[in-house]
Amino acid sequence: MIEKAADRAGGIPRFSFADDAPGPQGAVAQWLETVHLLFDAEPLRPPGEGFAATLRAFKLGPMLIGRARAQAQRFIRDNPVLARGGCDWLLIQFYVTGGYRGTTSHGPINVRAGDISMLDLACTLSTEADDFDNINIIIPRALLASRMPVGANLHGLVLRRELGFTKVLQRHMLAIDEFVDELDALQSEALVDGTLALLSAAFAQAIPGPAGSTGSTDAIAMAIRRHIDTNLANPKLGVASIAAHFGVSRATLYRLVAPLGGISDYIRRARLQRAYADLWQTDGQSGRVSVVARRWGFGSEATFARLFKATYGVCPSKARKSERHFEPSREIANPVVHWMRSNWQA
Repeated sequence: MIEKAADRAGGIPRFSFADDAPGPQGAVAQWLETVHLLFDAEPLRPPGEGFAATLRAFKLGPMLIGRARAQAQRFIRDNPVLARGGCDWLLIQFYVTGGYRGTTSHGPINVRAGDISMLDLACTLSTEADDFDNINIIIPRALLASRMPVGANLHGLVLRRELGFTKVLQRHMLAIDEFVDELDALQSEALVDGTLALLSAAFAQAIPGPAGSTGSTDAIAMAIRRHIDTNLANPKLGVASIAAHFGVSRATLYRLVAPLGGISDYIRRARLQRAYADLWQTDGQSGRVSVVARRWGFGSEATFARLFKATYGVCPSKARKSERHFEPSREIANPVVHWMRSNWQA
């Protein structure tokens, strides 16, 4: 059963899911439809053993939060999933019970019960999860990445359960799940800043700083990153313009932002992410490939199309809102698809 809660006056949007479709395969199909914006999923138990899953989700300000309980399954996020579900988000997962293991585009990952992981939804992964109970937070990338160390690789970060900060974050996430029904919209908005502060502080501890870094150099590096992120639409943005803006030599600039993996590469990746978000969310004239390419500083539509396909596996024209096709049966039979998509973009 999929139930969208009737919002109280000033309440927050929410829905719940229970696998009550007739027959084991009906339950599986209902679950796969529910998660298909995030993953392609495949139950690991033989079909004859049945399948069980529940999910409760709600919108906390700009974040989507949900608690899921399900049997063992494989989760895949590849380029086709990126194309249909969007990528400008981060996924935080606290495994209350169970865990998962597998590979991400940045290397292997192993998460145990009690661990908290971060996954970048612009990146790919393939994992296998045990029977699990987990709490998930989906956050717009800009809200959290701006609080993290410059150039930090966020995909596949894991906070181990033994750490004190992890235990604090565990209790915070459990408290949100337990008391969300007592929150109104204004209270939920106020809780967002505290949640972001806790997440950024906890995960920052898991990122090793570069050798020889100091508070002053980290501050300069963060200022450089902010400058880049706010000027991505400027086609003249590059090493020379950034060095001139901050009054440093190219050699000093390269040293300060070494964690970015190269200034030109970082600018290109960031522009592609912004372009993908525009194509995914817009349509009409403003969503034309040529318009989006120019908007994010790409001098040539052909170059943009080549880089986009190399990164995401689809042509930019296929990522446009009007070109994304979803099976009508999913839209009709599973209102979670509508709920997720509308709140995903809100």
